[in-house]
Amino acid sequence: MVNGEPIGSSRFTIKGDSLYFSRLTVTPYARGKGIAKSMLRWLENYANENKKVKIECRVRVALPKNISLYEAMGYVISKEEVVTNPNGLLVKPVLMEKKF
Repeated sequence: MVNGEPIGSSRFTIKGDSLYFSRLTVTPYARGKGIAKSMLRWLENYANENKKVKIECRVRVALPKNISLYEAMGYVISKEEVVTNPNGLLVKPVLMEKKF
């Protein structure tokens, strides 16, 4: 939030020894200001405080900028997948993780 206005959001859940997050987004006019990195650091700190050993997310291969962002923050691709979305289209995500 900046001045009471939301500029970014994400969903996350605890799964066993890891924290899994999804749908990390920053509003278009606020992009390029380090907000996504700040949100990732918050998620990582939360995972550490809750004694999780890793943090995970899925990223569509079609979004190489997002993959690059996570790699720059220390995430690695641990698995490649092919899934069918609700519309019946094939989507190719990768599972990315960062171990603590």
